[in-house]
Amino acid sequence: MTKITNDFSDPDSVIGMCGVFCGGCPAYQKTCYGCRSASKGPLQKRKSKWKCKKRICIIENQLNHCGECIKLSCVLRKPLEKRYLQNYNIDLTKNCHQIRTLGSHSWIQSQKQKFTCPYCTLPFSPYDQHCLICSPLEKN
Repeated sequence: MTKITNDFSDPDSVIGMCGVFCGGCPAYQKTCYGCRSASKGPLQKRKSKWKCKKRICIIENQLNHCGECIKLSCVLRKPLEKRYLQNYNIDLTKNCHQIRTLGSHSWIQSQKQKFTCPYCTLPFSPYDQHCLICSPLEKN
């Protein structure tokens, strides 16, 4: 059953229905409530999610994420998968497989660890792929 909530204390709220780690996005809980939110509140600046075909499909099929679907890499996902791999080096299909096999709690922990700087121990955005504070230090 799809979780649609306004409760950010729900650990699964950081998992995008397409397999993206929303919890690492700097806009999450500030100007974007994530695709699992029911709220169209005043801070919700990302309006595209209300028309997102992947989100609609997940809700209509009563799934939690694309990884639960037998057609994981369907025509709805292909452009998004390609864009995330090319632009951010994020494999959404792999994420969905990992969510399904590891479970949401373990996958979230792995994402938090993956996107935490080993030098300053601050989290960084999956879209940046490295800590913007320490990246010059890493090159030395």
